[in-house]
This record gives sequence, structure tokens and C-alpha cells, in this order.
Amino acid sequence: MWCDQVRSRLLRPLVVLALNTGMRRGELLGLEWSRVDFDQRAIRIINAKSNAGNRVIPMNTTVHMLLSDLAKKTISPLVFPSNRKPGEKLLDLKKGFKKVVQLAGIPHIRFHDMRHTFATRLVRAGVDIISAQHLLGHSKITMTARYAHSLADVKMAAVSKLDLAGVCSVPDPNRTPGPSGVVAESAGSSFAA
Repeated sequence: MWCDQVRSRLLRPLVVLALNTGMRRGELLGLEWSRVDFDQRAIRIINAKSNAGNRVIPMNTTVHMLLSDLAKKTISPLVFPSNRKPGEKLLDLKKGFKKVVQLAGIPHIRFHDMRHTFATRLVRAGVDIISAQHLLGHSKITMTARYAHSLADVKMAAVSKLDLAGVCSVPDPNRTPGPSGVVAESAGSSFAA
């Protein structure tokens, strides 16, 4: 991974957590071990951007393993402590992140874009928008919809399912309705615009 090619030892775990939890940068940098529950496989977010932002994020296997490894090596109450100022949180990762983005050849990406990626991946995996809203800590569904937009290929796949279901065919007027009142379709009677 490109993150291993920069000097910041905490950048890779931050990126992995961002992509797998959707946590904001400030939430990640301020995360304390007391908020990580390994037994329940959950991360508790408090003092978030809004009241809706206070939430519990379940840990997938990737996150659980990563945090378990970090916990073995830490002596700080913070998950991401500063290297320069013991006892304080890591404040900035812009230089390391910018370097990784350059190495990977990815144009115009910010750390916050990983939150967008998390939301988009959830929706593509079939997670409903309400669950995505709660995981992201949004107070309004309209905010989540901006992050988790349905992409053109996903929309095309959605309407293509109608072809398979025969929904886009026009029923033959010479056929009689079935018991449910739906007219069975006949071959060759599809709708053409």
C-alpha cells in the first residue's frame, strides 16, 4: 500500500479506519481507547459534530484486527497519539496524506473523501440509506444522500432488472387477466418508445 512508503506510521491505520468506519478526521484523531469495545466489536463516538453524530459504529474484521494490533503497541489513552507531543493527539496528517495521494497518482482527493467512499461502498453493497445515515452520524437524510449518491452504472443495473422481470412489456389486449388481475404477457408485445 502507498501509505507504507511515507514516514507517518499512523497514516495507514487512519486510512483503513476511515474507509471502513466512515469516521470524520477529527473523530479518528481524537479517538480514545476507552471508546473502543473489543468484546462488543464497536467504536463509540461522542462529542461529534452534531447530536446525531454521537453513535456506535460496529467494527468489521478489518477494523477489529487493526485496532487490536495497535492496542498491543500503545501506552497512550489515545489511539492516534502525537509523536512530537506525548499525551496529545495527532494534529495533522496533511503532508503524509498528500504524499501518498501523489505516489498513487490520484488527482484531487482529500482525506474527507474517504468518508464519501465509505458511504458509496455501503450503498453499492445494498445497505439501506437509513443505516448509512446512522453509521455516518448525519442528522438529515439529505446529507447522506449527497454522500451515497447512486452512480450511473448502479442505476442502469437497477432498471435492467425490470427487463428480467418482464415489467417493461405491455400486456397483450387479447389475453385475459390472471387471478390477481394482472394480464400475462405475451411474446412480442413489448413496449417500444
